[in-house]
Amino acid sequence: MPADRSDEARYLRQKAQQFRELARTYKTEISGKLLEIAQDLDTRAENLEKGARKSAAAHVQRRFSNGSASRARRYPLR
Repeated sequence: MPADRSDEARYLRQKAQQFRELARTYKTEISGKLLEIAQDLDTRAENLEKGARKSAAAHVQRRFSNGSASRARRYPLR
């Protein structure tokens, strides 16, 4: 995974943990909303990680394939 995506995912997870701690420490009427925000941040971090895995797999596939199926032909067949 590229470092910037990894760093962003780590940051989102840290923020999610902070929101959870706030919700549990200070039980107020917004605690439920804080837990929702934490869940959303975790989902975004997970999507970043999945996207990085997919793009890395696609890169490997492009690197080792013959490329004939994924690219348009340079010269038309006659």
